Amino acid sequence: SRASAGSSNVDDVDLLSDASVWPLATIDPAGAWDDLEPLARLIGEEVRVVAVGESTHGTHEFYALRHRLVRFLVECLNFTALVWEAGFPEAFLVDDYVQGRHSDRDRALVEGVTMHQGRCEEMGALLDS
Repeated sequence: SRASAGSSNVDDVDLLSDASVWPLATIDPAGAWDDLEPLARLIGEEVRVVAVGESTHGTHEFYALRHRLVRFLVECLNFTALVWEAGFPEAFLVDDYVQGRHSDRDRALVEGVTMHQGRCEEMGALLDS
């Protein structure tokens, strides 16, 4: 059984924590999805928001894994929106690039992805995917 939305039941949190630990075959964004199937079962069909974070900015492994997770969420679970920490005006710059309203990739990365995260090649790869 899954923890229900808005539940504060400690047993539900413990159940989710126990169920959400499993080995990954790779962090490569182009990797096969087989090892992420447990995540699909945890998310289910009702969930529309998944939060993905990292403990530090600029770490290759965290960004590569985030890229892989985003691809999985979009390609396998049909998620249609991506949000990350950025200022509102800056986010419009990235959205304009992704939607094809301008073609300046470097500007979208450097000015649109805040806290210098856009200067990491992994963020560029995520933006391009």
